[in-house]
Amino acid sequence: MMTPAALVFVVCRALADQGPLDVNGFPIDGVKLDYGTCRNEVVQIYDRTEGLSTPQNPDLSHPNVCSRMSMMETANWENKHPGWFVRRVKCPRPDGTFPGDLDV
Repeated sequence: MMTPAALVFVVCRALADQGPLDVNGFPIDGVKLDYGTCRNEVVQIYDRTEGLSTPQNPDLSHPNVCSRMSMMETANWENKHPGWFVRRVKCPRPDGTFPGDLDV
């Protein structure tokens, strides 16, 4: 049986009006999200060393593995999707399904 190889990011757009900014140009109270735009985004995890070394099959249903992969993939996803931010990450169950598949 293959281990789960995807995460679900709950992503939302940033509000246009972020309020006062600090000296670096970032919102003082953090980025404010437009919760009406939130959606589930499936993020497939690929082995970037495939064919170069022994295949790696991380078990994303394990909380430690899921949290580490989430931290690594969040910045990549946000860089590729300007104006969108990851609000939450859903880790898969061992059978590959996700908790709360229907809600955001």
